[in-house]
Amino acid sequence: MHVLLSLCEKTRSSYQKRPCFENLCSVFTSHQIYVLEDDLSQDMQSFIISFNNVQLENKVGGKDRYMIDKFEFCYNNFESNNTIYMIEDDYMHHSGSDVLLEEGNPFGFSQGVFDINKC
Repeated sequence: MHVLLSLCEKTRSSYQKRPCFENLCSVFTSHQIYVLEDDLSQDMQSFIISFNNVQLENKVGGKDRYMIDKFEFCYNNFESNNTIYMIEDDYMHHSGSDVLLEEGNPFGFSQGVFDINKC
């Protein structure tokens, strides 16, 4: 499974991006994480590439092209039978979420994969 994260420091959200990113990397340790960045500071870019399983891609062209860029990246970089988990930058994942996503979650998607109130 490939993990595709869209990350932008400019946001209307009050969630802190670094703790959410650290959480994502700690849960998805055995998966390659692709970060589609949108106007990140040099400091944030350095922070992101310090993680072993992360590849930084400067591919997102702002909110108007947001979804188009994500789908084009997938089309150009993955096989049609690959599993891709697309995630935003303000979620906290529970331990074992990667397994639930790969094997299926009998409790419902939002009932055990992430907690949107903790970030």
